[in-house]
Amino acid sequence: MTTNHTKGASNARYRKAFWGAAIITIAAWLLPFGDFVLYPLSLLGTWAHEMGHGLTAILVGGRFHKLEVLLNLSGLATTSNSGPISAALVSAGGLVGAPILGALIVAVGSKSILSRGILFSLAGIVALSTVLWVRNAFGLVALPVLAASIGVAAWRLNAERRFIAVQLMGIQLALSSLRNWEYLFMADAKIGGCIIRSDVSSISHAIGGPYWLWGALIVGLNLALLYGAYRLTFRRLSRDNP
Repeated sequence: MTTNHTKGASNARYRKAFWGAAIITIAAWLLPFGDFVLYPLSLLGTWAHEMGHGLTAILVGGRFHKLEVLLNLSGLATTSNSGPISAALVSAGGLVGAPILGALIVAVGSKSILSRGILFSLAGIVALSTVLWVRNAFGLVALPVLAASIGVAAWRLNAERRFIAVQLMGIQLALSSLRNWEYLFMADAKIGGCIIRSDVSSISHAIGGPYWLWGALIVGLNLALLYGAYRLTFRRLSRDNP
């Protein structure tokens, strides 16, 4: 039987890790040099965003040709698909793919015993995606370094620090689409020196509706996913430690 003290300690530990990671994330966005400190995690968010586009293209019967991540944290997934619904889903895939992955990491990572496996798995997926789809020079250097760094963290950090690191990564991914929130309300974006439709504008072009409305819906969904992961995890901790 688990005591009420153990239950309280478990819940308090999770709350401390979750909200601590959330505060670090938001503070880094607001403070000078904050983006530099969190650059590796922001790069992970860019990778997850573009992977969301590519994997969604595969799921709807299209093709994922290549993935590019750039030094300025922008990125581009080159895909092919047919039909307006498929096009809209592929455009939305990047905007919701990273937040979904982040919410899963936040929820599953609440079990500190799983934190090492989560980090090793993430490192492996980043490395595999580099081999399969990354074709630009910066990505071919940066993503293997990122994968190796995550792997080292899994190997060297103690259980407590791994637990916090997993929560920080999950929150970064869950909020990655909000890091540059202006992008969610732009018709066009400049990627690699070229002006292209933004993701929300592509959704609007494919199935209708104002692009800013799709941006607002994406913001709401991202926040709901993260909050839902937090609440479900907190309830599970309470259930598992009666």
